[in-house]
Amino acid sequence: MYKINSQPCIPIDVFIVNQIGVCRHHSLVAAFFLDKFIQTHPDIGFTGKVQIMRDELVKDNRVIGAHAWITLGFNNDQILLLDSLNGFLGDLNEKDFQKKIRKVFGDKAIRHQLEKAKRMLQRGNGERVVN
Repeated sequence: MYKINSQPCIPIDVFIVNQIGVCRHHSLVAAFFLDKFIQTHPDIGFTGKVQIMRDELVKDNRVIGAHAWITLGFNNDQILLLDSLNGFLGDLNEKDFQKKIRKVFGDKAIRHQLEKAKRMLQRGNGERVVN
C-alpha cells in the first residue's frame, strides 16, 4: 500500500477480496453508462434520470454496513432500483418488490430512497443528478 497526500491508497483488489466497497464501483460504472445512453439516444424516448444512492443498512435497529445502488426515475413517477451487485431490478413503488429487497436494504434505506427519488423527479428535465 502507498500513500497520496498522506492518505493510504488502497488497491481495488483489497476491496474485492474482502467483499466490501465494491458496490460503489458497480453503481458508478452502471450510472455512467445509463446516463450516457440516455444523453446520446433521445430518439428512443427514454426520459429517465439516473441517481446514485448510498445509505446505511440497518438490521434489528443496528447499522450493519453501507451500500450503494442506482435509482432510475421516470416522468410517470415510476422509480426503478438497479442493484447490479445483488442482482435487483424492480419498481420501488411496488410493495412486493419492497418486501423482496427489505432483507438487504432495510426499511430506513427504502424510505430514504423513495424520498430522494421523488425529489429528483421534481427537478427540471435537463438537470442531471448524482447524490
